[in-house]
Amino acid sequence: MSLLQASEPPPRPGELTVGEVECRFLVREEGDEPQFAALPAIPDMYVDTAVSSFPGDARDPSHHFLPVSEHWLKRFLNTWKDEGVFPALEGVASNPDLTGSSVQGMVSWVLAGRRWADAAFTKLLAHKSTLTAKEMVTQLSPIPDWENSPVRAMDLHPRLPYIALARQDDAIEIRDLSGMEPGIVLRDRDQSLVTCLQWAPHANSLLAVGSKVGVLLWFVDPSQPACRFLTSWVRVETSPGHVPVATISWSPCANYLVSGSPADTNLVVWDVPMGVATRVCRTEGGGVNLVAMAPRGGRVLAGSVGGVLRVWETGNWTCEKWTNTSEARCQVACWSPDGDFLLFALHGDPALYYLCFRGNSTAGSVSAVKCADLSPCAYRDDSGHEPIVVGGAVQSMAWDSTGERLAIIFTEESPGHNLVAVLRTKISTVVEVLPGGYVRGEGGDIPQMVTFQRNCCHGALLATAWLSGRVSFTPLLFTHLPSSLLPSFPIPPSLHQSQLYSTYNEPEYY
Repeated sequence: MSLLQASEPPPRPGELTVGEVECRFLVREEGDEPQFAALPAIPDMYVDTAVSSFPGDARDPSHHFLPVSEHWLKRFLNTWKDEGVFPALEGVASNPDLTGSSVQGMVSWVLAGRRWADAAFTKLLAHKSTLTAKEMVTQLSPIPDWENSPVRAMDLHPRLPYIALARQDDAIEIRDLSGMEPGIVLRDRDQSLVTCLQWAPHANSLLAVGSKVGVLLWFVDPSQPACRFLTSWVRVETSPGHVPVATISWSPCANYLVSGSPADTNLVVWDVPMGVATRVCRTEGGGVNLVAMAPRGGRVLAGSVGGVLRVWETGNWTCEKWTNTSEARCQVACWSPDGDFLLFALHGDPALYYLCFRGNSTAGSVSAVKCADLSPCAYRDDSGHEPIVVGGAVQSMAWDSTGERLAIIFTEESPGHNLVAVLRTKISTVVEVLPGGYVRGEGGDIPQMVTFQRNCCHGALLATAWLSGRVSFTPLLFTHLPSSLLPSFPIPPSLHQSQLYSTYNEPEYY
C-alpha cells in the first residue's frame, strides 16, 4: 500500500498551502489574505524570467544579427565550426528544405546511430558519454525542468537570514529573506552552466558554486550592506577532466569541499585554505552525479550514473560499495542529522530506501532497506470533484535538520508533480517515514527544487523554487520530541524485506 494514501488530502486547484501547525496543514484560497497569526510570514521572492534569460542569450553573437537565407551546406559548415558536428547534423535533419531528400535520410540514420552508441556508452562506460556538458546536466539534474527553470540552484544561509539563488543566466543572487535590503548579484566570466551551490557551514561569507569549468569559491559578506559590493571576490578551482562539476558538498568544518562530475569517475577533494585538489580514484560505475557529506563529517556518499553507490570514510579515504542490480542510478540522497542513516531514492523507482551506519566506519547495512512506497494513489471526496492522483518516482528531496520532515518532488511523468509532498520521519534503530501533507503553489505552478533552513527554531522552514520563478517559504511548526515519545506506526513486513544492494569492501588507491 502506498504511504501517500494515509497522508492528508492535497489542496484543491485554487488553494494554496500556508504552512503546518502540529501535523495539520493549513490552506487558503488564492487571492485571500493569510489569516493564521501563529505562522510567521516570509514574503515570496520572484526571479524575473525575462531578465534572467537575456544575458545567457547575449553570450551567443548570433542573437545580435538578423536571420538570413543561406544554402543548407553553408549553414551546416558554419554550425559545425561554431557548435560541433552533431548540432550541425541536427540542423540538417530539421531543415524543411530537405524534407524527403536522401541527404536528410542519411543524416537521420547517422543521428539514430549516435543515440544508440550513446546509450551503449552510458551503460558500459558512463563517464565517456558522447553527451555535451549541458545535455549531461539536463539529464542528471535533480531539477525536473533544469533547462527552463529560472532558478537552477538555491541554498539558505546556515546562520544568517539570506538565500543564494542561481539564475538561468548563470548569475548568483543573494537576497535578504525580509526583502528589506537590495540583493547582491555575483557574475564572473568562468561562471557558466551553473549546476549547484552551497554555503559553507560555520562561515558567513563563503559560497561554493559548481559550474562548467570547475568550482568557484565566492567570498562575500551579505551582512555588510555598505561594503559588500567592494569586498566580493571569487577564486576559480579547476582539475583536469573534472568538468562539468554537477554536485558539491562541504565538510562540517568547511576546510575541504568534495565535488563530482558525470564525466569523471573520480571524486575531487578540494583543500580550500591551501587551494590543493586531491583525486580519489575509482573506475567502475561511470561518472559521479551525486555527492553528500554527512552532517557531522566522517562519511561521504558518492553516487555514480552507472548505478554504483559508494560511502567513503574521510579519515583514510576507504570506501564501501553497494551495487544496484537494476542498474538505476541514485537520483537523490539525504543524511540523517546524526549521520547514521542515509535515505535515498533511485531513478524511476517510486520508493525510498535507507542504509544504516554506526560509529565512524563505512561498514553499513549488508543491503539497503525499503522504508516507503510512494506509488500513485487517488484522493477522492464527497464534493463531486475529480480525484487528485499523487505519487511516483522521486526527482528531488530534502530532509530538515531535526530529522522530522522530508520534502519530496516527483518526476514530471508522475501524477501530482505540481505538488510537494511533506512527510514525517522518525529516527530510532530504523528510519520510519510517516504520512504527512502537501504544498501547492499558485495557479498550477510546478516545483523545481526544495531546501530547508538549517538550525531552524520551533520546527522547520521549507523553501520551494517554482517554474514561474517564484520562491516560496512554508513554515512547518511542530514540537520536536525525542524518538521514544513519538508515536509508532506499523510498518508492513514487505518493506523491510525489500533489499536492494549487495555490499563488499574495496581497497583504497589514489
